[in-house]
Amino acid sequence: MASGALPADQPNPSRALIDGAEISELELLRYQAKRARIAALLLYGKIGPENVRELLKDEIATMAQIEHDWVQRSAGELVGSITELRVDGGNAAGFLRWFGERVSADDQAMMFDAHPEHYALVREPDGRTSILETIGGWKLPGLVYARFTQDERDAAEATDPTLPIRLIGFIESQSGEALGRVLHQFGDTSSGFRARLGIYWPAKANLDMVKGHQWHLAVEFVNWTRMYIEALSKHQL
Repeated sequence: MASGALPADQPNPSRALIDGAEISELELLRYQAKRARIAALLLYGKIGPENVRELLKDEIATMAQIEHDWVQRSAGELVGSITELRVDGGNAAGFLRWFGERVSADDQAMMFDAHPEHYALVREPDGRTSILETIGGWKLPGLVYARFTQDERDAAEATDPTLPIRLIGFIESQSGEALGRVLHQFGDTSSGFRARLGIYWPAKANLDMVKGHQWHLAVEFVNWTRMYIEALSKHQL
């Protein structure tokens, strides 16, 4: 922690007022996050995904070696970053249809607005999707490739019959080495839908990274589902 900085759980002694009305710390954080996303989108848009990769090539190479080491020491065993989601409004199939359409349209704003550490997402010629992001609040950004098979034999664990809509696949290195698996499961509720989001890493992966990716999943999917519900309310779907 920098000299003079407050611990994360300590209230800020400063208060801001606009037009005589006090701004809560939560309101300030929300505004700060909104502006941070706008700033990031501007910069990433100007730089472009290939140049972002070039800028971060040393970090990507270091992270690739760390991931390879995790795989080698794990002997095929996996550990999950699991986050559950509850959404009021819409439905599971509608959300996944909206999400797939936005990805197919290369909607970079949708990706960057979801999480500030989404540096680049590219649909590759081989059908995979490359994702440059900081995994689980880890020290370094990494470049991974998502390959979805939708084959339940590739599921990292037994599926939940109450969550019948699923995204199933692999997380791989550029060369195709299996780094992990994806199992996101969705199902409707009386008020909307719910999800069990799962990314499965080599069992010897750093535990802080595994736990941290639960927060990564929470941030991006809460934002994505918010965008989906907003699109529904504006009759864009």
